[in-house]
Amino acid sequence: LEETASGLDIIREAYSRERKTTDRKFVIRLTNGRLEVVPFGRNRTIYVLDDEALGRSFQTQGKEHPVTVIEGHAKVGKGKAAKKIKHTEFRRRAVRRLGYVAREKDYGRVKTRAALRRLCRRDLAEELRVTRTGSFSFPGIPFLRRGDAMRVVTPEPGWSGREREVSRNRSFCFVTAATHTVSGGEYVTSVEVNQKDPYQADEARLDKLARERARKARKDKKEEAA
Repeated sequence: LEETASGLDIIREAYSRERKTTDRKFVIRLTNGRLEVVPFGRNRTIYVLDDEALGRSFQTQGKEHPVTVIEGHAKVGKGKAAKKIKHTEFRRRAVRRLGYVAREKDYGRVKTRAALRRLCRRDLAEELRVTRTGSFSFPGIPFLRRGDAMRVVTPEPGWSGREREVSRNRSFCFVTAATHTVSGGEYVTSVEVNQKDPYQADEARLDKLARERARKARKDKKEEAA
């Protein structure tokens, strides 16, 4: 750090190093004029905002022309007995809403047809995945702060009528910034949110590590027995 670094810069640097070393999450926030560094935790009360309250403020970030059809190619078997197989994975609603946008992919050698289906399904889900971020204001909620979670109900773009109601997303959002303003007798809370849930990300990361450890243990055991 430079000698001119502020106290906040020092805290951020210390937090960054702690995060890399221990993988623990903290939130740096201002409460009643005091700077707090507290462990990340989900609030006990979950507030819900629907699309009528949000209006047009909830923005979508994602691929402009996502692939809606995956045509997977692979081989099953070994040597001359290997057979070429094909699987087409698609989502009817995605094709209807976004159009028929296909991509061919060669998965090389797979054990079974089911394995090819799983790979195609995984890649299509990745293509259609959208991360939503937004910033909006609503009547004040004094207990909502940075680091909290909230429930946001938003419709999928491109739908209307009954299909719009069916396609509504009901998901947690992580509050990345919160500002409380009182002016002219009105109390307003403004927030910035990210729909990427850090709890789920942590669970996925830990699950991946557990699978890697189990795979390594099986490999070591097999090598010892050989």
